[in-house]
Amino acid sequence: MKTPLILGATGKVGQPLVAQALVHPQVGQVFAPTRRPLPPNPQLTKPIIDYQALPTAPCMLTEVLNRREKLLAYQKLPSLREYLLIAQDRMQVEIFHRVNLREWG
Repeated sequence: MKTPLILGATGKVGQPLVAQALVHPQVGQVFAPTRRPLPPNPQLTKPIIDYQALPTAPCMLTEVLNRREKLLAYQKLPSLREYLLIAQDRMQVEIFHRVNLREWG
């Protein structure tokens, strides 16, 4: 049996991912640390994490996830026109605009 680690489990992409993992026949337990509570499930380990109390490394992890996995997932949504990345530790904002259904600039 597998135990996936799902980050962002309370978000738009993470919620359906958790739901799919919980019913997958090869998954015995799902580990999903979150900032907000998740519904109870005996297969779900869900520690609540206070990211403000942690050193800056989780912010870097969040930035990497937002820049890669989440950006790719959100770009697949046909109704999404823009995606903003706002840095938490410096004054920086990046804006990704949809050029057409397949291109972003």
